[in-house]
Amino acid sequence: MSDSSTDVIEGGDCDVADGQVDVCWDDSNYATCSNGQWIVRPCAAGTVCNDDGNGNVTCGWANDDGDN
Repeated sequence: MSDSSTDVIEGGDCDVADGQVDVCWDDSNYATCSNGQWIVRPCAAGTVCNDDGNGNVTCGWANDDGDN
């Protein structure tokens, strides 16, 4: 989970200079800051949220070692 996700409150206010940002909400959901509000969205069934630490969030298969 991204460190910035600790500040994410579903439906809460967000402020992103670039207009939109995604963070992992938990293992199976991600949050998008869009138009000043956090929106939580699910990953597809059987996939997990992967955050590369550089602002890129994708839903995909879990790594074999158990890390996302």
